[in-house]
Amino acid sequence: MAYRVRQGRQFIVPPTGMSYTESFLYQLDHLSPTDSFSTSFSASPSPSPYKPHPVLARALDVLFILHADHEMNASNTTVLQTGSSLPDPYSAVAAGCASLYGPLHGGATEAVIRMLVAIRSPDNIPAFLAAVKRREKVLSGFGHRVYKTSDPRSFIIRKIADEVFAITGRDPLFGTAMALHDAALKDDYFVSRKLAPNPDFWSGLIYRAMGNIRTRLVVQHCFLSTIPFIGLPIDFFPVLIAVPRVVGWVAHWRQMMQSPEGVKIWRPRQIYVGPSERSYVAFDERETVQGPGKEPSIVIHSGMAKRRGLAETGSLTAGVKSKL
Repeated sequence: MAYRVRQGRQFIVPPTGMSYTESFLYQLDHLSPTDSFSTSFSASPSPSPYKPHPVLARALDVLFILHADHEMNASNTTVLQTGSSLPDPYSAVAAGCASLYGPLHGGATEAVIRMLVAIRSPDNIPAFLAAVKRREKVLSGFGHRVYKTSDPRSFIIRKIADEVFAITGRDPLFGTAMALHDAALKDDYFVSRKLAPNPDFWSGLIYRAMGNIRTRLVVQHCFLSTIPFIGLPIDFFPVLIAVPRVVGWVAHWRQMMQSPEGVKIWRPRQIYVGPSERSYVAFDERETVQGPGKEPSIVIHSGMAKRRGLAETGSLTAGVKSKL
């Protein structure tokens, strides 16, 4: 619904006789009740009712399954902790969405694309990795809090990416992504820290390939290389993870609510490990602390930040940064 408003399209009634992901893609791209497309380039093409390409529907189905649940991750824990105070489930899910949005969680797919765009070319990868080692840049799409060797989901998503690219053509960022992938896996710095590609590294490229599905894929035999590469909005990627993840959140929430022992409010224990005693320093006498790991991280935002950048500077070249 939000996507159609953003695209300036009217709401439509969900179709019948389609799978969940087919229906999802249909509602993104269906234009009108008379919407149809031609199945070939024959002299007299016969129009057929619009239907998402089966390869994309299957790819999205696999991504939705893999993203639906993954044990006690940050957003799932947020939903359960919020739910333990017995608000309505909508409020608990809203809290989960806030957690998922962060660039270290569901927003990582978006962060990967922004990273690849910033790198620009495989030739710039050595300098980028050197900046990562100096903690000046962040390597998105690598590593996992649980998997310390490789993430089994990434192999499945990598295969799905090849299937999608076979019909859409490869994303211009694919070459940079592969070069970064190979360079990081051969670098002892990242190998010793067990930083292997995770699902976020490939998911964003698939979502970009799914952009403007109607223009690219409704014609089965279309010469796709002549069509500009247009993707789904990058800041829409966390939404595509939240859609299936809600299923996992609600399943965990329901299990908690049906606990035979009843619901007890979550109260994690905090163990203080800071200084035992510190003298008070007046505000105007305090020294500024700067440097990596000593001050808030700079996070580049999209959406509203772009509009603010235009309003404040008249250009987006400088960007808008916030410290969180």
